[in-house]
Amino acid sequence: MKVASHHSTIFLLLLRGFKKKTMSIKNTIKQAYHGKLLILVRNLCAAIITLLVLDAVCHFNVAYGWVWNVYIQANLRDVSSLPHASLDERLTIKLGEDYQYLIFVRDATPTNAVIFYPSLADFTTVLPGNDKSPFSGKLTDKLSAIRILYPRRIVMEDEMGRTPWSFKITNVAIVNRRNIDKLPYQVPSHYYIGVLPMDSTMVKY
Repeated sequence: MKVASHHSTIFLLLLRGFKKKTMSIKNTIKQAYHGKLLILVRNLCAAIITLLVLDAVCHFNVAYGWVWNVYIQANLRDVSSLPHASLDERLTIKLGEDYQYLIFVRDATPTNAVIFYPSLADFTTVLPGNDKSPFSGKLTDKLSAIRILYPRRIVMEDEMGRTPWSFKITNVAIVNRRNIDKLPYQVPSHYYIGVLPMDSTMVKY
Protein backbone atom coordinates (compact mmCIF):
# COMPACT_ATOMS: atom_id res chain seq x y z
CA MET A 1 0.00 0.00 0.00
CA LYS A 2 2.86 2.33 0.80
CA VAL A 3 4.41 1.61 -2.61
CA ALA A 4 1.11 2.30 -4.33
CA SER A 5 0.67 5.50 -2.33
CA HIS A 6 4.19 6.56 -3.21
CA HIS A 7 3.57 5.91 -6.93
CA SER A 8 0.29 7.78 -6.70
CA THR A 9 2.05 10.79 -5.17
CA ILE A 10 4.68 10.76 -7.93
CA PHE A 11 1.96 10.49 -10.54
CA LEU A 12 0.08 13.46 -9.06
CA LEU A 13 3.25 15.53 -8.99
CA LEU A 14 3.99 14.64 -12.61
CA LEU A 15 0.41 15.43 -13.55
CA ARG A 16 0.60 18.83 -11.88
CA GLY A 17 3.87 19.55 -13.65
CA PHE A 18 2.35 18.52 -16.97
CA LYS A 19 -0.67 20.74 -16.38
CA LYS A 20 1.59 23.69 -15.56
CA LYS A 21 3.63 23.15 -18.73
CA THR A 22 0.44 22.80 -20.77
CA MET A 23 -0.95 26.04 -19.34
CA SER A 24 2.36 27.76 -20.00
CA ILE A 25 2.35 26.59 -23.63
CA LYS A 26 -1.29 27.65 -24.04
CA ASN A 27 -0.51 31.09 -22.63
CA THR A 28 2.47 31.45 -24.94
CA ILE A 29 0.37 30.48 -27.97
CA LYS A 30 -2.41 32.81 -26.87
CA GLN A 31 0.03 35.72 -26.47
CA ALA A 32 1.57 35.07 -29.88
CA TYR A 33 -1.89 34.88 -31.46
CA HIS A 34 -3.00 38.12 -29.84
CA GLY A 35 0.27 39.78 -30.88
CA LYS A 36 -0.21 38.78 -34.53
CA LEU A 37 -3.87 39.75 -34.39
CA LEU A 38 -2.92 43.18 -33.02
CA ILE A 39 -0.39 43.70 -35.84
CA LEU A 40 -2.99 42.66 -38.41
CA VAL A 41 -5.56 45.06 -36.97
CA ARG A 42 -3.02 47.89 -36.95
CA ASN A 43 -2.09 47.23 -40.59
CA LEU A 44 -5.74 47.15 -41.63
CA CYS A 45 -6.39 50.43 -39.82
CA ALA A 46 -3.34 52.01 -41.48
CA ALA A 47 -4.51 50.82 -44.91
CA ILE A 48 -8.03 52.20 -44.34
CA ILE A 49 -6.67 55.56 -43.15
CA THR A 50 -4.33 55.74 -46.17
CA LEU A 51 -7.19 55.08 -48.58
CA LEU A 52 -9.35 57.70 -46.86
CA VAL A 53 -6.55 60.27 -47.04
CA LEU A 54 -5.92 59.48 -50.72
CA ASP A 55 -9.61 59.79 -51.46
CA ALA A 56 -9.79 63.15 -49.68
CA VAL A 57 -6.63 64.46 -51.36
CA CYS A 58 -7.82 63.35 -54.80
CA HIS A 59 -11.18 65.01 -54.17
CA PHE A 60 -9.67 68.40 -53.33
CA ASN A 61 -6.57 68.31 -55.53
CA VAL A 62 -7.02 67.83 -59.28
CA ALA A 63 -3.36 66.91 -59.85
CA TYR A 64 -3.40 64.13 -57.26
CA GLY A 65 -6.72 62.97 -58.65
CA TRP A 66 -5.11 62.63 -62.06
CA VAL A 67 -2.18 60.67 -60.59
CA TRP A 68 -4.50 58.25 -58.81
CA ASN A 69 -7.26 57.87 -61.42
CA VAL A 70 -5.23 58.05 -64.63
CA TYR A 71 -1.50 57.59 -64.19
CA ILE A 72 -1.41 54.82 -61.56
CA GLN A 73 -4.28 52.86 -63.11
CA ALA A 74 -2.70 53.15 -66.56
CA ASN A 75 0.58 51.82 -65.16
CA LEU A 76 -1.22 48.88 -63.56
CA ARG A 77 -2.90 48.07 -66.88
CA ASP A 78 0.44 48.23 -68.70
CA VAL A 79 2.10 45.92 -66.18
CA SER A 80 -0.74 43.39 -66.27
CA SER A 81 -0.74 43.36 -70.08
CA LEU A 82 3.00 42.53 -70.21
CA PRO A 83 3.50 39.82 -67.58
CA HIS A 84 6.71 38.47 -69.10
CA ALA A 85 8.38 41.77 -70.05
CA SER A 86 11.41 42.96 -68.08
CA LEU A 87 11.24 46.10 -65.98
CA ASP A 88 13.35 48.00 -68.53
CA GLU A 89 11.01 46.92 -71.35
CA ARG A 90 7.91 48.00 -69.43
CA LEU A 91 9.39 51.39 -68.54
CA THR A 92 10.61 51.94 -72.10
CA ILE A 93 7.07 51.36 -73.37
CA LYS A 94 5.74 53.73 -70.73
CA LEU A 95 8.37 56.50 -70.86
CA GLY A 96 9.64 56.19 -74.42
CA GLU A 97 12.95 57.44 -75.78
CA ASP A 98 13.87 59.30 -72.58
CA TYR A 99 14.07 56.09 -70.58
CA GLN A 100 15.66 54.20 -73.45
CA TYR A 101 18.40 56.83 -73.59
CA LEU A 102 19.09 56.48 -69.86
CA ILE A 103 19.40 52.71 -70.29
CA PHE A 104 21.84 53.31 -73.15
CA VAL A 105 23.94 55.63 -70.95
CA ARG A 106 23.84 53.11 -68.11
CA ASP A 107 25.02 50.25 -70.31
CA ALA A 108 27.70 52.33 -72.04
CA THR A 109 29.44 53.64 -68.91
CA PRO A 110 31.26 51.98 -66.00
CA THR A 111 29.61 51.97 -62.58
CA ASN A 112 32.21 54.44 -61.24
CA ALA A 113 31.56 56.99 -63.99
CA VAL A 114 30.90 60.67 -63.24
CA ILE A 115 28.47 61.78 -65.94
CA PHE A 116 27.57 65.26 -67.11
CA TYR A 117 23.82 64.98 -67.66
CA PRO A 118 21.80 67.05 -70.18
CA SER A 119 19.22 69.64 -69.15
CA LEU A 120 15.58 69.97 -70.21
CA ALA A 121 16.66 72.49 -72.85
CA ASP A 122 19.15 69.96 -74.23
CA PHE A 123 16.56 67.20 -74.44
CA THR A 124 13.92 69.36 -76.10
CA THR A 125 16.18 71.13 -78.61
CA VAL A 126 14.91 70.67 -82.16
CA LEU A 127 17.65 70.05 -84.72
CA PRO A 128 17.50 71.72 -88.15
CA GLY A 129 15.35 69.73 -90.55
CA ASN A 130 13.33 68.09 -87.75
CA ASP A 131 9.82 68.90 -86.58
CA LYS A 132 10.52 68.05 -82.95
CA SER A 133 12.99 66.44 -80.56
CA PRO A 134 12.85 62.65 -80.19
CA PHE A 135 12.72 63.21 -76.43
CA SER A 136 9.82 64.39 -74.30
CA GLY A 137 11.91 65.75 -71.41
CA LYS A 138 10.15 63.57 -68.82
CA LEU A 139 13.36 62.37 -67.18
CA THR A 140 15.57 65.45 -67.20
CA ASP A 141 15.68 65.97 -63.44
CA LYS A 142 18.68 64.70 -61.49
CA LEU A 143 16.66 62.38 -59.26
CA SER A 144 15.24 60.47 -62.25
CA ALA A 145 18.73 60.07 -63.70
CA ILE A 146 20.17 58.88 -60.38
CA ARG A 147 17.44 56.27 -59.95
CA ILE A 148 18.45 54.60 -63.21
CA LEU A 149 22.19 55.35 -63.41
CA TYR A 150 23.19 54.71 -59.77
CA PRO A 151 25.92 54.09 -58.56
CA ARG A 152 27.23 56.45 -61.25
CA ARG A 153 27.56 60.10 -60.22
CA ILE A 154 25.43 62.70 -62.00
CA VAL A 155 26.49 66.31 -62.53
CA MET A 156 24.08 68.92 -63.88
CA GLU A 157 24.87 72.22 -65.63
CA ASP A 158 24.14 74.32 -62.54
CA GLU A 159 26.69 72.29 -60.55
CA MET A 160 29.59 72.93 -62.90
CA GLY A 161 32.50 74.54 -61.05
CA ARG A 162 30.56 74.48 -57.76
CA THR A 163 30.81 70.88 -56.57
CA PRO A 164 33.83 68.55 -56.20
CA TRP A 165 32.30 66.02 -58.61
CA SER A 166 32.02 68.62 -61.37
CA PHE A 167 35.83 68.55 -61.58
CA LYS A 168 35.90 64.77 -61.90
CA ILE A 169 33.63 64.22 -64.91
CA THR A 170 34.56 61.09 -66.88
CA ASN A 171 31.70 60.99 -69.40
CA VAL A 172 29.44 63.50 -71.16
CA ALA A 173 25.89 62.59 -72.14
CA ILE A 174 24.99 64.11 -75.50
CA VAL A 175 21.47 64.67 -76.85
CA ASN A 176 20.56 66.60 -79.99
CA ARG A 177 24.30 67.33 -80.33
CA ARG A 178 24.24 69.44 -77.17
CA ASN A 179 27.19 69.40 -74.69
CA ILE A 180 29.88 68.34 -77.16
CA ASP A 181 31.65 71.54 -76.10
CA LYS A 182 32.31 69.85 -72.74
CA LEU A 183 34.69 67.40 -74.45
CA PRO A 184 38.39 68.21 -74.98
CA TYR A 185 38.39 66.84 -78.57
CA GLN A 186 36.50 67.18 -81.83
CA VAL A 187 33.31 65.17 -82.27
CA PRO A 188 32.18 64.10 -85.78
CA SER A 189 29.30 66.13 -87.20
CA HIS A 190 27.13 63.03 -87.53
CA TYR A 191 27.24 62.33 -83.79
CA TYR A 192 23.95 63.61 -82.33
CA ILE A 193 22.99 61.32 -79.48
CA GLY A 194 25.13 59.20 -77.16
CA VAL A 195 27.61 59.36 -74.32
CA LEU A 196 31.33 59.94 -74.77
CA PRO A 197 34.32 59.69 -72.40
CA MET A 198 36.48 62.67 -71.55
CA ASP A 199 39.52 60.56 -72.45
CA SER A 200 39.80 60.62 -76.27
CA THR A 201 41.77 57.34 -76.27
CA MET A 202 38.65 55.54 -75.04
CA VAL A 203 36.31 56.91 -77.72
CA LYS A 204 34.29 54.36 -79.71
CA TYR A 205 31.89 55.91 -82.22
